[in-house]
Amino acid sequence: MEHGSESRARRVPVTGIVCTAVCLLAMAGITWAVWDMLPAVVTTREAKGGRDAVEVPRLLFVSLGPAATVLVAALIVAASPLDRAIERRLGLTVGGDARARARNLNAVLVVMGLLFLAVHCLVIAVGTDAAVPVAPVAAALGGVVLATTGVLVSVSSRSWAMPENRSYREWAEAWRRAQPLAGRTMVVTGGLLTVVGPAAFVLLPGPLLGALVMAAAVVAATLVPFGLALARAVGEVRRGGPRGGGASTRAQ
Repeated sequence: MEHGSESRARRVPVTGIVCTAVCLLAMAGITWAVWDMLPAVVTTREAKGGRDAVEVPRLLFVSLGPAATVLVAALIVAASPLDRAIERRLGLTVGGDARARARNLNAVLVVMGLLFLAVHCLVIAVGTDAAVPVAPVAAALGGVVLATTGVLVSVSSRSWAMPENRSYREWAEAWRRAQPLAGRTMVVTGGLLTVVGPAAFVLLPGPLLGALVMAAAVVAATLVPFGLALARAVGEVRRGGPRGGGASTRAQ
């Protein structure tokens, strides 16, 4: 009985949950500090060209970040048992590590909490009319998130479970071995996006053109790493295994 309880405890992302709670407390503290600086009704979109202005009550405005944090964290934690049930249903029974999976969940929750804390700060800056270039900062933040995701992609494949079917398993293992390449490439593209994103808003004429360039850069920075990983996985399967280790892999 104690062994089962210990096993379940290892699967619970305690560090991530604690970090999320700390970020929520930080959001509450920031909100309390600037509460009197926020208008009772915050205008999120000015009236323009026959279009009415959009106004949001102050309490609702400052609650968006914390509410999104709680919702996303709850979904991430709740999806873990469902993920394992799907794996059992699909026969993904080879490999996988509950403790490694908990570490991955911890990392995701930590990054998510810090991200939403940064977004909450941007929201507060908008509400208080602070002299903060919101669009360039948001673009740089997107690059940081992508680079951090690349780090997570590089290490998360250690907890993957593999199918029993040997033909499927060959492809699954090739795709898993390609993940470090995808992660490293995503770190590079995320770093580039951190520089290119703000520059697009500062150097290009008009915010619309900057937004279009930023959107295209985000799509490219996200797809290129996985495209390289897919090409590597396909090449490995066609060669019959990892370079220099095809025979030993097939023997296993």
